[in-house]
Amino acid sequence: MLQHTGGPTGGINTSIREILAAYLGEECWRALKEASVTARTDKTRRVERSVHGQLWPGNQSDAPFRGGESSSGKASAFRLRVAHNNSHPFSDRVDFVLAFGGSGTLPSMISSTVRSLLLEIGVFGEGDVWSALCRVLAASNDVLDYTTAVLVYAVKSGGQRVVECRQITKDIPGLRAFGYEFKSCGTAGCQPTPADLRVYNRDSKVHLRCLKCGWRSAPVRTDEDNKHFKRIDKTMCPTLFWHYYPASSNLQNFFVEQTAVQPKVAALAQTAKGKKGMDKKGKGKQRDLDADIKEDSEMARYDSDSALPMNIFD
Repeated sequence: MLQHTGGPTGGINTSIREILAAYLGEECWRALKEASVTARTDKTRRVERSVHGQLWPGNQSDAPFRGGESSSGKASAFRLRVAHNNSHPFSDRVDFVLAFGGSGTLPSMISSTVRSLLLEIGVFGEGDVWSALCRVLAASNDVLDYTTAVLVYAVKSGGQRVVECRQITKDIPGLRAFGYEFKSCGTAGCQPTPADLRVYNRDSKVHLRCLKCGWRSAPVRTDEDNKHFKRIDKTMCPTLFWHYYPASSNLQNFFVEQTAVQPKVAALAQTAKGKKGMDKKGKGKQRDLDADIKEDSEMARYDSDSALPMNIFD
């Protein structure tokens, strides 16, 4: 488990390779690559099993998909730089990187989560690191009250290893909507600080308010998935969401977009409702007219049937 607070130049934007190379050293870095190449070119298949009788994660993959070592790291006040392409930035050395960022990244606070993840993978034979991490955090997520977890890992797609980078956050009413710290205001020209954007919850909805300009966002439901934030387990932990990392500009402007879109949706719904009401009203009038005609015809028939016979010749 590595602890990191800045890059070689003292910045806060550091690549995964820089961190691992700086802490492990070039000799270890080269050895990881050699071990990974050997593992991928090895055609043999080991038969070791986990305590539950399952094959070990490394044995469940074909040789071309075997990676190197697993890595977990502690990221304090820095951002991981991930390549935006289909190549794994460390595919020839490690299988995944787990990083934490925020105010609660002391080893004593995150070590339990890291240990539980390693048990899921190494002891219980879970080959899917994403599923393992979701299960660990679903069972115990107090660590996410103060930090967020970022998992960078490889998945198989079309016969190739493709990088996935996801961040898991915790929705905390009054503090973080969907666990994310939004910084965008809907007022043109307004540039609020994170402290200026306040989170307000009511029942299962949340909205933002800007203390700098008074802007208020439209409410968004927190008890369902949306296009950016997905729940990792809807039953056990409905307050935990994941989104792709780094966050896109569309995600950062999520509440701004919802505020602009919702009035249009409401107007369309009101128009449809009004049209439906007019249709119902027109149909109601037609039904009333038909009923009147039917009643008049029945009354006329009743009058003709019940009339006293008349002798016109008297």
